[in-house]
Amino acid sequence: MQYLWWSLLAVLVVVVLAVGVTLWHNWTIFLHVFDKKLLIELRGFGFRKKLYSRDFSKKKAEAGPGASLKKAKSKKQKPIQKKNGFSERWEKDKKRIYDKEKGGYQHGGLTEVLGEYREIYREAKDVIHTFLDDTRHRIEISSLWIRLDFGTGNPAHTGMLYGTIWNLVGLGYPFLVRYFKAAYPSLEVTPDFYRPRFDLEIKSIIKVRPAHIINAVCKQVGWSAITYVKQYFTKGSVKHG
Repeated sequence: MQYLWWSLLAVLVVVVLAVGVTLWHNWTIFLHVFDKKLLIELRGFGFRKKLYSRDFSKKKAEAGPGASLKKAKSKKQKPIQKKNGFSERWEKDKKRIYDKEKGGYQHGGLTEVLGEYREIYREAKDVIHTFLDDTRHRIEISSLWIRLDFGTGNPAHTGMLYGTIWNLVGLGYPFLVRYFKAAYPSLEVTPDFYRPRFDLEIKSIIKVRPAHIINAVCKQVGWSAITYVKQYFTKGSVKHG
């Protein structure tokens, strides 16, 4: 019986040590965007694990002779699936910035879209800033390389968009270094004034310890629960009038 207890204790110690090492190990997240594909990979302890992989060009590749007939048959067999709110909004916002049917790049569209997303950010600012304050400089962006070749088909619109891109970089980098350990990203932005095109490639390496993320999330959940209790279950609260 004594040996059984010692064995259980040894197993418990090994489990605790393994969990501790896993949580405090500096994991690496590899992000790669290329040819309308997205790959997110987790690396650590000598192995690699794909967290997310998607090819956004498959839907366009399916278009061709007989595609409309296949689409009609699929509609009969399967019920129509509605797009979720985020993807539907993303498609609308892209058209507000660049719409071929309306002549390409829409002047002022990018500014309007960014303004709307800025309002959304303001509504969730407290939660986001609290989380970022708890993880301040504990997440390291050791490498960030971005290559963008673009053209709208209109030289004037391409020039305006080129200036807007560099303005966004100038605004975004101070925010980045405020909360993350990050070197200045390597950027290659090439405008094409003669034809419409969009070719984006991003490579990024992010290092993070899961313990820091778990700690920040637990604090957020704890404070949210306390705030909820104060609002709805204490005297003079919303629930009690």
